[in-house]
Amino acid sequence: MVNSDESSARVLGFERIIGQVLGKSGSFMLEHKGVFEDGIVKINLEIVPGSDRYQFVGLTGGGFFDVQHPEEYPLTLEFEFEDNE
Repeated sequence: MVNSDESSARVLGFERIIGQVLGKSGSFMLEHKGVFEDGIVKINLEIVPGSDRYQFVGLTGGGFFDVQHPEEYPLTLEFEFEDNE
């Protein structure tokens, strides 16, 4: 996070996700880009192209979340698998 002033900042980060979905197991990286304004972090997410591993190869998509510093928070992620067959 890079602060513009005391009440706002730009946010950039990466996160590795490991798990299972739709009967497939694997991992991928999410790129976080967003802002911190008025005590709320607003982040857009993108699945990093080429970061998909194991049965997640071909995974594309992105999402978002808006939070106020909780330990846990929901995020929305829309994704699809390319047909690799």
